Order: sequence, then structure tokens, then C-alpha cells
Amino acid sequence: MASRPPVPAADRAAERGFSLIEVLIALTLFAILMAMLSSGVRLGSRIQASGSEQIDEWAQIAAVQRFLRAELATTQLARPAQVARAAVNNEPYVIFDGEPDRVAFVGLLPDQFLVGGLQAITLAPVQGRSGAELRASWQLYADGPVKAEPAARADTVGPNEAVLLEQVSDVEFSYFGQRDPLRPAEWGDRWEVPNRLPALVRLRMKLKNALVPPELVIALPAALAQR
Repeated sequence: MASRPPVPAADRAAERGFSLIEVLIALTLFAILMAMLSSGVRLGSRIQASGSEQIDEWAQIAAVQRFLRAELATTQLARPAQVARAAVNNEPYVIFDGEPDRVAFVGLLPDQFLVGGLQAITLAPVQGRSGAELRASWQLYADGPVKAEPAARADTVGPNEAVLLEQVSDVEFSYFGQRDPLRPAEWGDRWEVPNRLPALVRLRMKLKNALVPPELVIALPAALAQR
């Protein structure tokens, strides 16, 4: 009876299967790949969430800028009777008061506020419960000069206030107009010219998350009527 030929060494190794070290190496590589895949999924989720948050923030900023543009466009010019009455008392009549970080003016509120009549409106940053906020505050205009008073800390929002933007780190107003009849119009960080409005108001802001909205330049239509 003929004997079987010997099995080659390579075939014997194949029949033997994987060694323990080979199995451990394969499991380690598999674990590394799964960890990398899981990390990639988490990173993608964070990027997607971050992108959604930024879209929401930009939408809010755009809405605030539209509100500010509409509000400042309603700024009223002092009426001749007001100016004449102030002149009799030898007092400058201020209907628009601009400071570097706040501004007060006489204007109208949108219909959704359900507040009629001319209002003395102030735009200013306020230190609230969750940090600095850009707020609008208003009161019925009583036919007198307006003043942009510094805003005190307010943890609650009053009935005549609205939070426009949260987490604000810096607010900078500037004003363009002719302050002196003998000099050309120019930009400045204050507007203290009695009986006159600036032609333009510029607002620059920074948010605490390092987001910098585009600067907002608003024309005041009533300024065209002044002489």
C-alpha cells in the first residue's frame, strides 16, 4: 500500500489557524478603528451642532439690526415750538443724545409692541443675570429734552424694556454730522448738538463668543429736513 506524501510546512501552518498573538493584534486594530470611527461621528455631530448655533446667532443678529435700522429711522426732529420755548428759557433743546456706548432719541415703536405715540427710546448695554445685554427701553415722550443715562445693572427685564441681544461684550456708537456750521460733517463718538440730528449713526458690536457682527450704519431721514 502506497504511503501518503508528507504535507508541506506552509499547509500545516494554514491548518493550524491563527495564533493568540495574531488574534490579539487583530482585536487591537479593530478597537482602534472603532474608536476612530466613533470619534469621527462625535466630531461630525459637534460640527453640525456648532454650525446650527452659528446660523441661529447670525439670524438673531440680522433681526436685531433690522429692528435698530427701523427704530432709528423713526427719529424725530425737534419741532419749532419746542426750540422756541427752549430759547426763551435760554436752554439748549436736545432731542437726540449720543454717547459712545448708548443713545437716546425720540421715535416710534413697532406695532407689535402695542405702544402708541412718540416714545423717548434708549439703546444701551445692561448688565443682566446672564451677562451684558443690548436692551431697548422707552417711556412716553413728555415734550422735553432727552438724555442717554448710563444703564444700571438689571437682573430682570422691566415692562418698558426689551432685550435685543445677549452675551454682548462691547457696544460702540458713533455719529456723523455737522456739529459746527463753519466746519464740514465728520464722525465722532458723541453727539451733543442742540436742536440737530446726526445724518448717520454707526453701531459696532462684539459678542462674548468672539463673533463680530458687521457694522451697522443707519441714515436718519429726519436729518435731511433740518437746516
